[in-house]
Amino acid sequence: MRAYIVHSLLTGARTEELRDLRWDHVVAYDEPRRFWRPITEAGWDHDQFAIHVWRSVRQSGDTKTVKSRRSLRIPNRCVTALKVLMTEQKDLDRLSERRVFGTKTGTAMTAENVRRDFRTAIKGV
Repeated sequence: MRAYIVHSLLTGARTEELRDLRWDHVVAYDEPRRFWRPITEAGWDHDQFAIHVWRSVRQSGDTKTVKSRRSLRIPNRCVTALKVLMTEQKDLDRLSERRVFGTKTGTAMTAENVRRDFRTAIKGV
């Protein structure tokens, strides 16, 4: 939940967008090749990172509007949180296809999951 909260606060992505973020939409800028590559292929040895916010958990699977589809550079605090999260999920099959902030079984979190887990997280603060 820590990584989810960090991303929510620092990127401006909507909760329904983050709940469906996949690892293949977390990207690193490959300077020698001059293009963005999924972190699952590129690794963490890069200077610039972003997330592609192109999907959501809305019924249609689309973002709120067409203009809402965007790529957001992420700050170092988000990168650090994602590294930890990826390490925790490393044993999961097909990591690149999995949700970054999914449930233990890899399904999308519901709004209730987020509210419950957030309440639990702030109690520990």
